[in-house]
Amino acid sequence: ALMGTRAGIARELERVEQQSQLEQLSVAELQSRNHDHWATWLQEYRARLDKDLEGAGDAAAWQAERVRVMRASNPKYVLRNYIAQNAIEAAERGDFSEVRQVLKLLETPYQCEAGTATEPEATEARGATGGQHSYSSKPPLWAAELCVT
Repeated sequence: ALMGTRAGIARELERVEQQSQLEQLSVAELQSRNHDHWATWLQEYRARLDKDLEGAGDAAAWQAERVRVMRASNPKYVLRNYIAQNAIEAAERGDFSEVRQVLKLLETPYQCEAGTATEPEATEARGATGGQHSYSSKPPLWAAELCVT
């Protein structure tokens, strides 16, 4: 049975129509459209930053505070399936160092711990492919194949 409000159903129908329209675009049209949307957004964002900076006075202090707020709001480390899988595989081999490392990162996900073993370059994922990957960057390609059961 389909349940929902009229507004919810209308939103879903609108999404289906938008999806249908997107599927009819060529790759070149989609790339052009995306480029235009990003260019517009960047212009608006730049204008917003310029407006915020006008009342700030000291540009360097304003920028430092802006970066501080962003870092306090967006975690550097997020537990992803491939990170958990790497820790599980190591633990199954009797090596719990990866589990401890992941736990340490997740205890302070907003902090950059320069000069420690949790430095992004030192924290490498060595999973199913044996390749190396930083836990603070995008997931490796092989991670798309992981399935949570």
